[in-house]
Amino acid sequence: MEQWLNEACSLSSRQLSQRLAKERQVTLGAEQVRRILKKRYAGSLVNIMGVWEEETRLEYTLKVGTIKTRSYLRFMNWQAQRAMKRLFKTGKLTVIIHDNASIHRSKLAKKQHQIWSKQGLSIFFLPPYSPEMNRIEEQWLHLKRQELGGRVYEDEYDLALAIIDGIENRGQQGNYNVERLLFN
Repeated sequence: MEQWLNEACSLSSRQLSQRLAKERQVTLGAEQVRRILKKRYAGSLVNIMGVWEEETRLEYTLKVGTIKTRSYLRFMNWQAQRAMKRLFKTGKLTVIIHDNASIHRSKLAKKQHQIWSKQGLSIFFLPPYSPEMNRIEEQWLHLKRQELGGRVYEDEYDLALAIIDGIENRGQQGNYNVERLLFN
């Protein structure tokens, strides 16, 4: 049925329903086909979480769907390991600025703050509703406008690939390092 759904863009729900009945002996009404297509094309989000050190590096992860606390903690533990290496190497702390997303303020995250602090990673929270103070928001805006804007993507996978390519392209243009944490 996957192939049929991929062809659905060029067929009406009624035409697809008739074609399924004729060629595959699958009986679905036009309304049922519309519901299937709506679920398929309703679109999942592709979320990005990153750390931006201006003109030096962008480290990020992306995920189709919502980034939950466990994914956030994994990303931040990766950052804490890097912060600890930096602390031992240079004596400098690493500060990461957060907005007030619920995953940043979860009970599990709050428990980790002291551990991260001992590893040389300090967390600073922005005032509520102040995205203009978060420098990485500029990066996401430019990514959306310059690298992703004006295009339609077949699915979330294609969008994710375009995001990865766009971030890599911005890193090359800006002459800064880009690194992505991969989730299993």
